[in-house]
Amino acid sequence: MIKVGDKNINLSFDYQTGSLGNRFRLSCIKKGENSTWINKKQCFDWFYIFRYEDGNYFTLYFDETNVFKKKLDNKETLKILT
Repeated sequence: MIKVGDKNINLSFDYQTGSLGNRFRLSCIKKGENSTWINKKQCFDWFYIFRYEDGNYFTLYFDETNVFKKKLDNKETLKILT
């Protein structure tokens, strides 16, 4: 499970319903290229990629310290996937 603001999102392939009523599910998780060393451990940024029922995507981006940074739309997500 990841937390974005006050919402919890399950990292499963089961459908969930967003705040606007759109159903979505996890599509994949991608490790980013950025990394930093924290307490002698290398930490990476992560992209959690979700797919709406209509076929469009969105991504939730977390930095190396596991802090949510931004939501990417379908167009930005397709760039990450290619």
